[in-house]
Amino acid sequence: MQSLELFRIQDVTSLRPWWQRPFGIGTVLVLTSDSNNPQWRLPGMRGAEQLRGELNRAAIALRDAKGIREVNMGRL
Repeated sequence: MQSLELFRIQDVTSLRPWWQRPFGIGTVLVLTSDSNNPQWRLPGMRGAEQLRGELNRAAIALRDAKGIREVNMGRL
């Protein structure tokens, strides 16, 4: 089992291929600033687009509440 602090989320994308749409599922891709797990892939998620939006809003709200600013230094 792994966990991720919400403030580390940089970008969230949802993918819903045509063959998954009738089932109401999709894949959520989460890009993070965590060096050990920079990308999280969550396949087979119900309401993938809604989950994408909720994760994005939660990450922004937490960063604002804690006064955390993200600085992108480029690739190392």
